[in-house]
Amino acid sequence: MGWDEISAALGQVIYLTVVLAHRLRYKFEKYYLLVNGSYSKICIPSEKNARYELYMPSNEEKFNRGLEKLLDCVREFSQAVED
Repeated sequence: MGWDEISAALGQVIYLTVVLAHRLRYKFEKYYLLVNGSYSKICIPSEKNARYELYMPSNEEKFNRGLEKLLDCVREFSQAVED
């Protein structure tokens, strides 16, 4: 599996998360998800609009931090759905 497929899959995860959150009228506390297909990003407004790319090739450190933020975002959303 190459980076193109991984980037596309992460774009789909972002899109699905945004759609589900919208349908359930959930607003993320810390994150803003930018859906842009294989070039999606996650933003943190409290950190002066810090943006983390969820695609490669890009800055590897930003990519890794973006993955951490995405997992935290999905965890936050899943906890809200459980409640």
